[in-house]
Amino acid sequence: MLGQESGPRQGVPSAGVTRARPPRPALLLVANPRATATSSRLAAEVARELAVAWTVELVETEAGGHATALTRDGVGRGCDAVAALGGDGTANEVINGLAGSDVPFACFAGGATNVLCRMLGSGGPPARAARRLAELPRGRRRRRIDLGELNGRRFAASAGVGVDASVARWAAQRRRPCAPLRHWHYTYGALRTFLRSYVAEPPAMELRSGGRRLPGVSAFVQNGPHYTFFGARPIDLVTGGSFDDGALAGAVLRRAEAVDVPGIVTRALCPGARVGAHRHVDVFAGARHATLVSTDGRKLPLAVDGDFVTEAAAVRLSVLPRALALVA
Repeated sequence: MLGQESGPRQGVPSAGVTRARPPRPALLLVANPRATATSSRLAAEVARELAVAWTVELVETEAGGHATALTRDGVGRGCDAVAALGGDGTANEVINGLAGSDVPFACFAGGATNVLCRMLGSGGPPARAARRLAELPRGRRRRRIDLGELNGRRFAASAGVGVDASVARWAAQRRRPCAPLRHWHYTYGALRTFLRSYVAEPPAMELRSGGRRLPGVSAFVQNGPHYTFFGARPIDLVTGGSFDDGALAGAVLRRAEAVDVPGIVTRALCPGARVGAHRHVDVFAGARHATLVSTDGRKLPLAVDGDFVTEAAAVRLSVLPRALALVA
């Protein structure tokens, strides 16, 4: 009869009944406490900020490669997202742990340069960036970006063959300086490595892509809009690159002569200038695939996202369109 209730209406809770909240998605936070600007205390602070929107599991790395293993384990257990707190090397390891899955990725700046975080808009204080991410609407649209691949190792921002990788190896073998000096420390290492190891007896290599053959002594590959940063200043090899153009770009240094150093350094540090515009540098763009081979029989040092990885006499480069999903 009119005015008589036989029970609660469908979709409307009865008085005194609390509807259960939907479960929060699970996020694995992989932190490297030995990164330049990271600590266990900072990791816990970031985890608290993220806990506003996710059920957070915080794990810390203990050695090189550990972040990849921790990420694979989290993906296997069904986590909904993975975030990296550390430097570009930590982010790269997490990205490689996500290979073959659609689990989205986020990163927070806890290293020296934080190239990827800057280009993705999550640079700055990690706790603040985590707070911004947690406050985004849950129904936000996920963005996808391209990844590069070097001999099976994925990279987000850059790859280097030759002097760049040699400098990364040199830096990894030394104690890191305090934050205000770290960029000049790396610059010193670059000049030292170039003058001692490349001017005297440079390697010989050739990059082949799209019918072009570019001989030289070092190659630099750019996947995103910038190659790296010096302080707050981006360093570009080519212009117009992006994370979603389905192609790689870069440059090949034709020779290793001390006389070329001032011009290259000046182009790297001056706003609006590009290393790729130097007269002894050849640039390439729009590459879906490329190969790079040693032409003197020596193995070449390789680096991805600023970290030395190995040596090889032959290199296979390719782009993986839209291979990585981002949390936001």
